[in-house]
Amino acid sequence: MIYFVTGNKGKVETAKAELSPLGIEVVHYDSIEFSEPRSYDLNEIAKSKANQAFNALRKPLMVLDAGFYINRWGDFPGPFTNHIIETLDLKGIMKLLENEKRDCEFRNALAYMDDTLDEPKVFYSSIKGIVSEGIGSDNPKRIGWSVLHKIFIPEGFDKPLSEMNSEEYAIYRKNRQPIYSSFGEWLVANR
Repeated sequence: MIYFVTGNKGKVETAKAELSPLGIEVVHYDSIEFSEPRSYDLNEIAKSKANQAFNALRKPLMVLDAGFYINRWGDFPGPFTNHIIETLDLKGIMKLLENEKRDCEFRNALAYMDDTLDEPKVFYSSIKGIVSEGIGSDNPKRIGWSVLHKIFIPEGFDKPLSEMNSEEYAIYRKNRQPIYSSFGEWLVANR
């Protein structure tokens, strides 16, 4: 059993779907307040959160830190994505990207910690795409991991994640870098 320390139910559902076929049970745990380092380094942030969570729980756990990177803006907003969404919302982001290149990517750092490790083990993934021209609608059948699913069009697709039907979304999930599966395969091999 692995505790997934996050307040994001969409991330938990994705982790469960990808780790259960490997025989890994994921339990949602969301009552830890983190003191997050102010850094552009997802690795540093994920390791810090994993250490804080492990010091509180003393159980095998994982944390996931993610950043949304608009290529035109360099490393911004990166780990500060939620602050930008709260400040500008999606309409503000769209306004700033008018007449600009819209290439972007999500970067993820999953940190795992248990009592056999001296420091958290970190796994990375990156998902390239573009910011859509408009804001997509919600998909009531899927829990969104972020409001950004309304404006993120993954490479090889022509619509935001929120507007994909089940078949399109399954193809997207199959073809993206599988951070949970990579972690799960490592965990199974190292138990």
